[in-house]
Amino acid sequence: MSRTRRLLPPLIVAAALCLTGPPALAATPTGTPTSAPTSSSAGCMSTSTVRIVSQTVSPTTVAPGGSAVETLTVLNCTDVALSTSATFYGTWNVDGVPTVPVGCAAMDPLPVFVTLTPHGTATTTFTLRIPATCTATSLTARAKVASTEVSSVEVAIVASASSPSCSATVQHHPWPGGFVTDVTVRNLASTALNGWTVGVTYGGDNHVTGAWNAAVTQSGHAVTATNLSYNAALPAGGSIQFGTIGTWSAADAAPGVVTLGGHTCQLA
Repeated sequence: MSRTRRLLPPLIVAAALCLTGPPALAATPTGTPTSAPTSSSAGCMSTSTVRIVSQTVSPTTVAPGGSAVETLTVLNCTDVALSTSATFYGTWNVDGVPTVPVGCAAMDPLPVFVTLTPHGTATTTFTLRIPATCTATSLTARAKVASTEVSSVEVAIVASASSPSCSATVQHHPWPGGFVTDVTVRNLASTALNGWTVGVTYGGDNHVTGAWNAAVTQSGHAVTATNLSYNAALPAGGSIQFGTIGTWSAADAAPGVVTLGGHTCQLA
């Protein structure tokens, strides 16, 4: 492969993907972790309890300091409702050789719990983050359910990263059935903004019911926050802060991707 691109995968973010974060803040894949019944158990084997239906990642090419969202769909092959864990982990590679290169921390497995109805499917997401100093050329992102069912997907890492135009800090506080998320975004560009739009991508079936310091709308995993009349100004080097509160049912996951004006922010 060309040495102008570097493979990745941040993350499986479990530990900064170096796995540095929980599933989910992350570019929003479609689907919801809520279990849905299927017409049949096609794809199930006689010994299957839970099967992986699909595993994808978007985008498939990431620069150091960037992130991607891994989407995993699993199927309940039994006649009863059940809860299980999907474990996300991964391996850094340099020119196809598994290793832990300079600037890339070892990735620890991160379990995410999902609830499935009889013969139902559930979709959950995980944010893969690539450290800005990582010298890997790719990341093999892997997922496991039911101890034995394993799938993997490759993420390429380009050779160099462009300077981010924003940075973000996310503090996510969940409890059974609910959560609060605090988001701080700093403008790293040389120009000020008069009016801002911040995108936040959750990895679970988080549903925002309220917010402060911003007006919010939600579509699937993606939440869009816009300024209010009193906090529209965002000077160069300045920051804004807002928060959301909401509920979840099948799976909670902190945001894995934050954008400012459509540009992906570097997560602190």
